[in-house]
Amino acid sequence: MDVRRNTIYTAELRYAPESTLILDIDGTLVPDKSNHIPRDLFLYIEQLKSSHRVYVCSNGDVGRTESIAKKLGVPVLEVHKPFGKIPDFWSPEGDVLVVGDKYLTDGLFAERLNARFIKVDHVKSYTDSRNINISYALDDVVWFAKLAVKLARPFQWVKNILVYAPLFFASEFLTIKLVDVTLACIIFSVSASAVYIFNDISDASKDALHPVKKYRPIASGQMSHTQAYILLFVLLCIVGVGLYVLPVLFLPILLYISANILYSKWLKHVAVLDMLLVASFYVVRVVAGGMVAQVPLSPWILLCVFFGALFIVVGKRRAEYGREVRREVLEEYSEKALDYMFAGSVAIAILTYGIYTIIGHISSYLVYSTFFVVLALFRVLNRIYTHPEQAESPEVLVFKDLFVLGSFVAWGIYVFIVFYIT
Repeated sequence: MDVRRNTIYTAELRYAPESTLILDIDGTLVPDKSNHIPRDLFLYIEQLKSSHRVYVCSNGDVGRTESIAKKLGVPVLEVHKPFGKIPDFWSPEGDVLVVGDKYLTDGLFAERLNARFIKVDHVKSYTDSRNINISYALDDVVWFAKLAVKLARPFQWVKNILVYAPLFFASEFLTIKLVDVTLACIIFSVSASAVYIFNDISDASKDALHPVKKYRPIASGQMSHTQAYILLFVLLCIVGVGLYVLPVLFLPILLYISANILYSKWLKHVAVLDMLLVASFYVVRVVAGGMVAQVPLSPWILLCVFFGALFIVVGKRRAEYGREVRREVLEEYSEKALDYMFAGSVAIAILTYGIYTIIGHISSYLVYSTFFVVLALFRVLNRIYTHPEQAESPEVLVFKDLFVLGSFVAWGIYVFIVFYIT
């Protein structure tokens, strides 16, 4: 077992004491079809056994697998990866980690067990055929694609539907302008992913100490900085092509990316300003949507979006405040101050939306949509206090609470009827 792989094991496993480990054999512990166990591997397994429940698993010859397991002094988990039947005797304790050299077998097997997968370099052998090398190369491509998607955080793209807001509230949603606004949404989504990657590169060392962020591809060491920079360059090239097609979006995208860089490097350490700046990123999306659609922007809509976003941002900070390991800027806050900001932001968001429905639109029926807004925001507020672990990902929280999701859907349907049918 080479030194680099030992380093990867140690870096990953120090976060999961008393966990259950499933170690692949072929290509992970020893070369394919090999029975030789290096001394450093034997000593390392002994070290793991002192703090973890260790199993070995292989799709290879059963007799050889049992022989290697006997030498290492660990039990065999007899299952054909990734979709074979799990033995009835197997009862894991604590976290489950699957360590292997191939995502399409070991990685999918880990996902089936709802376990974490640690991918290590393939232990090569002179007897490896060309087909075996090609299969590993393809597996590496699939694995990199999975990490790239995880790094890009596509579930965060839901924020970019805000670019449709000006078109929707101008009652021009069902026009040809929808095409350009959709392109703007795509460009903002790619730009956002580029920003996330830049943030993860900048914060990799700090994220490695965070209880949740330590599993991100860069912080966990699954993706190198070089690979991340290449992916970042590719995404920026895509953004460049999009801006060539839709040049009116150049200034909003430039402002969005520049402000995010300033935030990542410096401004996220300034109390209060950090939250206001993040909330303003949502407003930039709305302004960009108005520029692309060439429709007037109501200041009330901008205020609603800003304070609604501020409510979510403060909620995330409030939830994270209770963590032992948290972002540095939270040392400049107090729990009571965050509670006041939290309550204040939701109150102002509801107030500005209510005023908009009365004086910002000609329909007298729009005011009744405030009910759905109040229900959604109050449910989110309550959820953040009762389930703070979910508050750091409000995009996921929306889908976990059916009342919140239903409120948003009902609001959309009701407002659509008011704007386009009545």
